[in-house]
Amino acid sequence: MEYFAVTGGRPLAGEVRVHGAKNSALPILAATLLVRGESVVHNCPALTDIQTALDILSCLGCRVRRTGETVTVDAQVNTSMPGTYRVRYTCAGPTGTEGTAVLYVVVE
Repeated sequence: MEYFAVTGGRPLAGEVRVHGAKNSALPILAATLLVRGESVVHNCPALTDIQTALDILSCLGCRVRRTGETVTVDAQVNTSMPGTYRVRYTCAGPTGTEGTAVLYVVVE
């Protein structure tokens, strides 16, 4: 583990840039599905897992835009679907058992 050892008895001054964490950004991106309209996530790392999450959000109908380390997700999607129910979002997640998944459907 890296660390800074400070000696000398002088006050510290300056800035340290903390990089975004994938394990924090992924649930935040998933939570953008719960917000009507636009969500902005700053300090979002440019990693494959993050891009995969953005691709999934895009497939679910969200408008996704990345500018540097800032990601904008607009979850206000077109809900004009025929039928009695309007399904807005569907998310599937593995249950840990091979060949099974949990399917979440939000119906308005």
